[in-house]
Amino acid sequence: MENEFILSYKMACEWWRRSDLQPKPKNMERVVEALRQAEIEIYSTNFSSDGWLVCEPRPDAIHEALSGKIWRDREWEFSN
Repeated sequence: MENEFILSYKMACEWWRRSDLQPKPKNMERVVEALRQAEIEIYSTNFSSDGWLVCEPRPDAIHEALSGKIWRDREWEFSN
């Protein structure tokens, strides 16, 4: 569907670069938490070992949330 973005746990691990957290997300619940912190709406989830989630279609924001770019930019903004 055009108004959804499907993210697998495998892809989330590949995009994950959060230096403020673990080297990779512990599980899909942690991925969901990171996306919700970035105010990305989650529509449905599958928390199995090869889980996935369906969320709003904002791939750039999703990538930024998982890579930590949002947090690094904010930290820089507040330190200057």
